[in-house]
Order: sequence, then structure tokens, then C-alpha cells
Amino acid sequence: MSSFFPDTKPSLVERLIIRLLRQGQIPAHIGFIMDGNRRYARQRQVEKLIGHSRGFDKLAETLGWCRDLGVRQATIYAFSIENFKRPPDEVAGLMNLFRRQFEKLIEEFPKFDAFQICVRVYGRVDMLPADVQASVAKVVARTAKNDRFYLNVALAYTSRAEICSAIGELKQAVEGGQLKAEEITEETLSGAMYSAGLRDPDILIRTSGEIRLSDFLLWQSAFSYIFFARELWPDFSIWSLFVGILHYQVQAGVIARAREHYQAQLERLQAKKRERQHHLLQNGSGGSIMCNGGGGKVDGGNRNRMVVYPVKQNGLYRGERGENGHRPQENHTGENASSTESQHRQPRLSGGGQLLFAAFLLLIIFAVVSSALFA
Repeated sequence: MSSFFPDTKPSLVERLIIRLLRQGQIPAHIGFIMDGNRRYARQRQVEKLIGHSRGFDKLAETLGWCRDLGVRQATIYAFSIENFKRPPDEVAGLMNLFRRQFEKLIEEFPKFDAFQICVRVYGRVDMLPADVQASVAKVVARTAKNDRFYLNVALAYTSRAEICSAIGELKQAVEGGQLKAEEITEETLSGAMYSAGLRDPDILIRTSGEIRLSDFLLWQSAFSYIFFARELWPDFSIWSLFVGILHYQVQAGVIARAREHYQAQLERLQAKKRERQHHLLQNGSGGSIMCNGGGGKVDGGNRNRMVVYPVKQNGLYRGERGENGHRPQENHTGENASSTESQHRQPRLSGGGQLLFAAFLLLIIFAVVSSALFA
């Protein structure tokens, strides 16, 4: 990667599309499963590491598009725990790429400050080489105060590992008397996740045409729109991003209604639980009383969990394990739940949405015709 801030800028037509899309609802948080680097290398008969390097270049370009669109947060699936099972030479090559990219990021700290980009890393960072861990901690601490755009890097991560880690922390908290078992709720489990304090993604985008999530943000994506792009990640284009966001805008109302429906059901269940508790207390009946407990800091101290957040100690910032890290200030507004409403509804557009969609199609036709005439 030559720079995290490439000089390429959107064309006139692309800028018009961006302005048009920004009239609708822009996702605040996009998750990217950057798949297809190795296939890209095979198709071009080059080494796999060249494919991964091109993937890093595409990441820098895509983050620029996100900022142009007004997206506030992006989470990238940089390296899965499962990737450690790849051939040793490929894993070693990827670690060297991470070293170079973090070194480049450190060199460009002034630009990160200028664009107010905060970098956050979560996953089993303890599985990475010690020098990479040190670079991660330095980057996270140095960018901690920036608050215009958040880049979340899932490194040595799987969702199953994250959920197991959260359950382990809650178990230790219960055994240590910091939490009662009946107080464990979705909120407390979310608070023990690597991504505690982060907004849930509004849309997940996976490239390469594969129709699966590969163990990425399974808990957080209950109400996320999922868009599968056919291009391999190094071939991903701004137009594919436009199409994904347009799909999201069409479905945003359906997703919002599903979330509201779930929340209403959850509130009814909680109200019934409170009534039952009150009845048991009034009648002096035995049995366990289930509390409608929620938050509270969980200090389970799971040794297998490593989350790098900025922590100020003795006047300096450093990386810290587990829940002892400083949480980001951004509010967690996403919901973590499964929807009971059908996800197979046909998209319904409002009058404004129909006009937006028609204008978008006309602009694409104009762009194609202009390219043909002036080629």
C-alpha cells in the first residue's frame, strides 16, 4: 500500500451519484468481508501475497469512498483465526504485510489526525507476533481522540471466539459475585463482546460472490442488511458500493420495522416478567426471582480475550487486555437480537424512494451514454 490516502478522486458522474445517494439514508456503519485476494492472484498467475497486497490498496480506496459518502464507521475482516491454518509461508507473508501496513499507518499519523480517523482493533490480538501487537497498541493509542470516522479492524477474529469469550467473562463474573446469573441479558452479553460500545453494522458487504458470513459479526448483524458483490475484493469498485447502498436504502424501512417489532415483543416479555416477580413477592412464594438486570461493567478477566482500546496510565496511552480498556465514546445504538418478522418481504418504496431510484437509473444511463459518445 503506497498510502492510506490515495490521490484518486471520484469522477464528475461519481460525485453526482454520491450527492444523489446522500439524499437518502446513508448507512452509518458498513462491515466489509474482503474476500477474493487469492483467487485474484490465481486468475492473474501471480503470487498470493501480490493478491493480498492489492487487497490492501483496495481497502484504502474503499475507505475514501466511505468518507465521501458520509459513512461514519467501517469494520473490516482483516484476518480470521481460521487463517492461521493456511500454509505457514502464506501466514508469515501476511504477518509481514501487517507489519508494513501498520508502519505506514504510523508514518501517516498527521493525515489520520487531519481526517480525524480513530482506529480500533479487536480480536485475539495475543495470537499475533509481539512486534505486531506493539504496533497495534501504538496505532490505537495515537488515534484514540479522533472522532470523525472510526475504522474497526477485526484481527485474529471469529464471531464464535468472541461469543465464547463473552460467555466466559460472564461466567467468571458470576463466580466472583460481581453478577447474578439471573441478571444476564442480551445487554450484558453485548457488553462483554469485543465490540462493546460500537454501533452494530447497518450493512455487511461481502465480495467474491460467496454467499456466507465466514463467522464475522454474527451477534452484531441481527438487523444488518447483507449485500453480496460478485467482484473479487481487489476488483471491487465504487459502483458496486453504490449498488449496495442503494439496496440498503430500499430495505432500510423493512429492517427498521423488524427491529421495532422485536423491541416491542421484548418489552412485553419483560413487563410480564416484572408482573410475575411482583406476584411472587406479594404471595411470598419461593422459587427464583428473575431480575430485569441490564448493564454493569463485567470484569471477567478472560485471559483468552484481547481487545486493544486506548488506556491512559501514568500519563501515557497503551494497549490493555479485556474490559480494563477505555471504551470509545461513541454510543452503541445498534440492537442485538433475532428478528421474528419475515426477512423475505418484497421491498416497498415510498414516493420519495421511487423518485430517488428513478433518478439513480437515469444518471447511470446518462453515464453509460456519455462514455460511449466520448470514448
